[in-house]
Amino acid sequence: MMDNATVAGDNSDWWSLTRDLNGPNIEPQKHVPAASNFSILGIRLGENDNSAHIAAKLGKAPIVGRGDAATARAQVCYVSVGTSPAVHLVFEQGEVDYAFYLFSGGPDWQRSDLCTKSPMISLNVKSGSGLALGETQSQVEAILGKPTTTWKNRLIYFGVVHVKPKNSESYDLTSYIEARLSNNRLTYLGVMKTETE
Repeated sequence: MMDNATVAGDNSDWWSLTRDLNGPNIEPQKHVPAASNFSILGIRLGENDNSAHIAAKLGKAPIVGRGDAATARAQVCYVSVGTSPAVHLVFEQGEVDYAFYLFSGGPDWQRSDLCTKSPMISLNVKSGSGLALGETQSQVEAILGKPTTTWKNRLIYFGVVHVKPKNSESYDLTSYIEARLSNNRLTYLGVMKTETE
């Protein structure tokens, strides 16, 4: 992704998993969720989530760069039209990680005005595995299984596996999925994957 706007050192993007957060210290599981969890609207993290593909699917949007060093990240944001609270879908690329965030409500953040309105963004948007805002904890767990841990109304799924493709270098695949609930309803879904040699 190429930056269209840069907000150096900014961490106002409260929904980002890449920024430095003081979350729980948890041991990863030895497996990762199904690949369908890492796609949304036909966009697959780390595969076809480049800015050109996203723009072709959802419309052209500014790319915002923020953070620095290991937490540097480039983001494209889309927002629903005429819904209250607004629904946001953000794609993010860091140094070695790829993520998407689907959430409704929450405070504004620096350069949230650059989110592009799209009729494709609504409460009906689902991940490839069927996760959608408004689902209950039991519905989330029916798709993702038992969480690695729960913390402050959050279901956290954290896994690491070593992948050995037949015709290329092996690598570690790390996954982190966070589902935040309010009144037992999903209001935030953060999905991240990282591939490191």
